[in-house]
Amino acid sequence: MTPNPASSRASYPDAFLLCVDDDPTGLDLKKTILEKNGYGVLTARDGTEALRVFRQNRVDLVLVDYEMQGMKGHEVARWIKGMNPRTPVMLHSGSPVLPDEALRATDAFVPKGSPLYVLIAAISSLIMKSRLQPDAIIPGSGSALPLQP
Repeated sequence: MTPNPASSRASYPDAFLLCVDDDPTGLDLKKTILEKNGYGVLTARDGTEALRVFRQNRVDLVLVDYEMQGMKGHEVARWIKGMNPRTPVMLHSGSPVLPDEALRATDAFVPKGSPLYVLIAAISSLIMKSRLQPDAIIPGSGSALPLQP
């Protein structure tokens, strides 16, 4: 069954995502894809920049790569959760398996290369959960789900 591309559109067109990746090409591609799916997108190329952007903007979800120079994705997640525990953080990594520590620090994991509808559905679900059930997203809850097709 092939998903309807229209059903992949953002459920929350007012949502702003922060994408963090040290690969400029991958970051630009993610930004383009997410914007075409109705999201506002802010970008950062490392953990330090991500924290600065997060402090200065309203962010509904952080999409972060795991393997980066400096801070790893789960370290960025811990800092984000320390500033605002209600902001969902999703790991988006080329590594098919991540350490438990990384999964515990985040709310979801979608491997790079997953179908677009899986990524968009996971983003939409986490934003909905954070807006409708504000107590549902808690740092260190170990609630990261490996989301795959």
